[in-house]
Amino acid sequence: MNGFWFTEEQQAIRDGVLKLCARFDADYWRRTDESGEFPEDFVAAMTEAGWLGAAMPVDLGGSGLGLTEAAIAMQAVAESGAGFSGASALHLNIFGPMPLVKFGTADEDKGLGTGETDYYGQIDLYQNFGTITPFGTVGYRVLGTNATFQLKDGMYASAGAAFRVSPKTVVGAAYDWRSRIIEGAQNGTDAIAFVSTNPNDRWNVLGYLLTGFNDASPDYGVGGLATYKF
Repeated sequence: MNGFWFTEEQQAIRDGVLKLCARFDADYWRRTDESGEFPEDFVAAMTEAGWLGAAMPVDLGGSGLGLTEAAIAMQAVAESGAGFSGASALHLNIFGPMPLVKFGTADEDKGLGTGETDYYGQIDLYQNFGTITPFGTVGYRVLGTNATFQLKDGMYASAGAAFRVSPKTVVGAAYDWRSRIIEGAQNGTDAIAFVSTNPNDRWNVLGYLLTGFNDASPDYGVGGLATYKF
């Protein structure tokens, strides 16, 4: 018979999570559900036990158990009586960083970053004029540099405007400029257009298009973001 069977390690993970969750009974979750408060004590206990780093590789500070083991831990949380309230308080911290682990490129060990700290300081300004909101940003960056990567500090700025076309929908556009980060390169320049809408009181959906104007910027880009307010 085919099926999914826990290894001894996976069963131990499940048992350990269930044992920890037993400290938070139905009365605890009833109070958080009725009050709408974030389950701080529960998340702190899971963090102290190391479960938030279950899927993170050891060399990045996690336990390196893997995504399957992290999913087993999350299933145990939901089964314990915490339900979606407990699971939703944890899953973004456990699974959210994984795209950075898989696709991140600024890795000094692979020669793809300086290993130094970057510093940014900026001023954001905006002003509402009825249905129109112009906005702008001016900033300065100090980039970490070493003997291999000689990066240039410099300014960056953006300016644009948002237009409220209905009570629930905003459209806008902005132009971005960034001083070059290496000698001989071009300054980065690109433009973005976006639309943001609120289908209801809890959801917001945003989509954008981007185009670059030279070799220091991406040729084009497209993206979206959906947020839900609990």
